[in-house]
Amino acid sequence: MTWQECRDTSLQKLFQCYNGPDEDEATLRYLAAMPAAANEGIALLCAARPLRGVAELPEGTLEADLGSLAADYGGMGQPEVFCTGGGRLSRVEGWALLGGRMLQLPQGVPGRVLVGYDRTPPRLNDPKPEDRLELAEDAAVLLPLYIASQLYKDEDLGLATLYRNEFELGLDRLTAPPPGVAGDRFVSTSGWCG
Repeated sequence: MTWQECRDTSLQKLFQCYNGPDEDEATLRYLAAMPAAANEGIALLCAARPLRGVAELPEGTLEADLGSLAADYGGMGQPEVFCTGGGRLSRVEGWALLGGRMLQLPQGVPGRVLVGYDRTPPRLNDPKPEDRLELAEDAAVLLPLYIASQLYKDEDLGLATLYRNEFELGLDRLTAPPPGVAGDRFVSTSGWCG
């Protein structure tokens, strides 16, 4: 979703007859307040559906501050620590995370180490209409509801509450996507295989 699509959808919720860029004084007032409300909504949406990133550690690294490696580091989230040694991506066992950001690896991890982490959402300061919002599509469609609920409180508290309730219902329905392939080995614990 682009910022233009988000802002137009928000304005359609505020002004049922809004059809486009004709901007009067009331519309301009709402447009000026939208980025702040959008930043709040994006933070709530990213708490339910985190943005993921990957930090790469050089070969031989035993300890790394993930917050220094990735400027947008917002926490480990779903633990993902893999190495590239042996010609394939393999899960690293025996690592530890201290203080939510200091990663300690065991001796002898082959190749580079790749660490999945939750990114902090980018802030909208002066968004351009063509800017894409970094949200999953099913989360992005909820953002105009949040914006409308925040901006319409002074005009129509009942409608603002309705929009906020719709947002919260959608937020509850957001489910985290599968974490991806964590490994590809099969182990028979009962001995029925092999």
